[in-house]
Amino acid sequence: MMIRQALTKTQDRYRIKGTQLAEESGISQQHWSEYRNGKADLVSTKAWAALEAMERISPGAIQYFCYLLAGRSVDGELNNLIEVADDDELEEAFLSIGKRMFRRNTVESALSKRVKSAAAQKSNAQ
Repeated sequence: MMIRQALTKTQDRYRIKGTQLAEESGISQQHWSEYRNGKADLVSTKAWAALEAMERISPGAIQYFCYLLAGRSVDGELNNLIEVADDDELEEAFLSIGKRMFRRNTVESALSKRVKSAAAQKSNAQ
């Protein structure tokens, strides 16, 4: 996989917006868009700046990028880690999964409440 493809796929997987990336990396949103679309190149320092910005915005992005460059599957690696994990490591993994699911559900619940509240306000205004 080419570096451009790996950077693009990493940005997409972690749902990092171009505006966030531009602000964190110092690369203009237009230049980044042109790079993603193959219309411009990035020097290695700017590519690294973009990757570091992705990591600050969404931790884990650099590791995922490296898996992509190495041609390795994150899913396959996860399965391997599960197979060799001891009981303490599995317990820690389950706790991490539970915390992540709780955060996701909390965010989704908060968004749902905002949407319902906005709809109710709009309905009352009419």
